[in-house]
Amino acid sequence: MIFLMMGCYTLSAVVKALREFVTREKSYALQEMIKESKIFNAKILGFSGNVLDLYCSEGWNFEVGDVIGFVEDGDINVFGTVIDANLGIVSVYLNLPKESDGKYFSEERNVRIFEAEPLVSYDLQLNLIERIESGWTNEAVELFFGNPNAKPVNKTYRLTDIKCLGNERRLDESQVEAVENILSLNSGDFLLIIGPPGCGKTTVIKKAAYHLVRDKGEKVLVTSNANRAVDNAIEGLDNHLQEIGCSCVRVGRPEKVDPKLYECMPGSKFDKTLRTKMENLEREIEEAKKERAEILKRSKVSGDSEELRKNSEKLASLYAERNELLKKGVERVVAEASVVGSTIVKSQLYPLAKINFDTCIIDESSQVPITMALLAMIKAKKWVLIGDHKQLLPIFRTVKRQDLQELLSAFVYLLKRYENRSLWLKWHYRSNTQIIEFPSRFIYNEMIEPSPECLKVKLQLRACKLEVLDPEKPIVFVHTRGKAERKGGSLCNKREVEVCSEVVKELVDAGVDEENIGVITPYRAQKRELRSDIRYKRVEIDTVDAFQGREKDVIILSLTATEDLRFAANINRVNVAVTRPKSKLIVVGNGMSIMQNPESILYKFLKYAYEKNAVFDWDWKQWIS
Repeated sequence: MIFLMMGCYTLSAVVKALREFVTREKSYALQEMIKESKIFNAKILGFSGNVLDLYCSEGWNFEVGDVIGFVEDGDINVFGTVIDANLGIVSVYLNLPKESDGKYFSEERNVRIFEAEPLVSYDLQLNLIERIESGWTNEAVELFFGNPNAKPVNKTYRLTDIKCLGNERRLDESQVEAVENILSLNSGDFLLIIGPPGCGKTTVIKKAAYHLVRDKGEKVLVTSNANRAVDNAIEGLDNHLQEIGCSCVRVGRPEKVDPKLYECMPGSKFDKTLRTKMENLEREIEEAKKERAEILKRSKVSGDSEELRKNSEKLASLYAERNELLKKGVERVVAEASVVGSTIVKSQLYPLAKINFDTCIIDESSQVPITMALLAMIKAKKWVLIGDHKQLLPIFRTVKRQDLQELLSAFVYLLKRYENRSLWLKWHYRSNTQIIEFPSRFIYNEMIEPSPECLKVKLQLRACKLEVLDPEKPIVFVHTRGKAERKGGSLCNKREVEVCSEVVKELVDAGVDEENIGVITPYRAQKRELRSDIRYKRVEIDTVDAFQGREKDVIILSLTATEDLRFAANINRVNVAVTRPKSKLIVVGNGMSIMQNPESILYKFLKYAYEKNAVFDWDWKQWIS
């Protein structure tokens, strides 16, 4: 991929390299699934109607709704959706065309099956690349691979109502500027919005989407790689759209959607007649599945039962009828919706595969690879990419170099090509002033500022037995002389686990709700140790990477590493970590190790904490000043 940075290769060479890269990522992902035993041996018992019955001794790994694929000669094939999983029998409703059935599904055949959704994105990207290689293109493709020639947005729209959607707070000037620029885009135009943590990017998305619908009559796609980001961006939007006779629909699997948005899912928007028919069919399906369970007990999973075959035919008929009703209902709801929220992968699949949009808004686009972003962008005429080049970049299995990760990030790549098409959101509203002051000074070069209300954000405690919990010290560095240990391909630090565990206990005892506490670390092995040692079930413990986009009142960061600090001190990773808390940030680490790396962002944080008289020696139980 170096040639992209040099800018001296042809489009065909660039696209070829992208194809090789995605193919390599897909291969590694498949190898990981095999290594982690996520691919399972199964035997075809029978095929009736559109229902395939498989026997899999590890069938408990599959749930109703899972997308199922199989591996053959190294190729990945997606073939259906699980409709029942019981006593080792996995029943799959097939999506393949009927003429393909005989080729793949002869009885007694052994197959290797897996939950396929995580791998679908690679095939979607490869299909897009193949289209580009064949000569197909459009304006979105040209943005990335054509000549970088875009003038600043010609702002023609003026926002008269500058209240946030859903409350009385007024948009700040940078948010107004962003919304007005989005509303001024013409066909073929794009805008890059730099949205640092807590600066109101979801506020901008909702306000812009609402006015695109109300004032311009547009159909808008709000998308991201992360379900959480989609949910946050459209939460509450449907209520406002309904007031003007429009609607917002959330497309996705229910278990991956925030329950607060269930009312926005297509099934919740069916008319009364259709809902009644669906409910009756669901009851018949459940009865047929109960009959199936009884048959399986009697036949001892032999697969030879005539009863089982008849039951499969009955289920297939019921599912076919239900799916036809569902298909018509979903297609109507999606076609009529003014705003659709979905992940990028889901935007490429039924029921959105053939739906096009006027404007596509991609949130957290710094984490979206170029080819993934293009999948969403080619469905629309105009594009808004919202991201933060100072937070985490796309995660790849085969690319570890920061410069190449930046190059493959859709947002960062476009930002470098079209800086004149970018706007900053400049005011921070979430965290205590001292917490956000550090990234503002040392990461964002003071491009963002804390709003006055950040001064009021303070940790509330019943009592304060532990000195490091002092609400008057919003940031604290806890120095302990722990030593990192290698565990598999990761690191753990038992001393830091002990410190974090005690801090959590004192926080809970002081009246902080468990759900308002997060404990994060750069390392998976340390995450496992923390989860094992901290007994409070509602305290969220995860890696820094998994916490991007999240927030808690209190964040405890275990740095873990004590020798090679490069991974822990990655500036994007540190930025994510220190911008998660609202009222209290406690960083636990070995200060002496950090002192050996004076150029690192962790050294700057340690020095910042020292300036605030907020460095505490845990072992000696005293402040360092």
